[in-house]
Amino acid sequence: MAKWRRWLKELVILALLTAVGATVIGYLRAPSFEGAALPKVEVSKLYGLAYDSSVKPDKPYILHFWATWCPVCHAEAGNIDALAKEEKVITVAVKSGGLEKIGEYMKANGLSFPVINDQNGAIAEAFMIGVFPTTIIVDREGKVFWAESGYTTTWGLKLRLWLAEIF
Repeated sequence: MAKWRRWLKELVILALLTAVGATVIGYLRAPSFEGAALPKVEVSKLYGLAYDSSVKPDKPYILHFWATWCPVCHAEAGNIDALAKEEKVITVAVKSGGLEKIGEYMKANGLSFPVINDQNGAIAEAFMIGVFPTTIIVDREGKVFWAESGYTTTWGLKLRLWLAEIF
């Protein structure tokens, strides 16, 4: 019994260290423009809605860069989709093919969040995004409140949106 407790304790410590390490690495790899205005981008979303980064939002929202070929993006897609049902979420599919291919990916994975198709990567480049997934929380002033690359939980995103709301 003592052996199992020791293994469980070591497993918990390893999991915590991995989570802390992944968070630090994700933060370091994210574009560093907190507090800066977003680059000027105006495009149509996959489903015909418009997005203009120069418009001040009524409340904080998530701007999420992902790709169909990215395994971490695939693992995180359910979190983003769940959050998009409650909060404003705009996603950018980077170098993931045409609208039909992205639509097929969305349907095959049961996803319904809004998508902008960045077929040639120009939008990601304007935002200085080179690692996927990268998630940006935009505050009410239209400025970057927080940015991170890598996997993020639904609750982690909800917490960051809440913090952007009160600060």
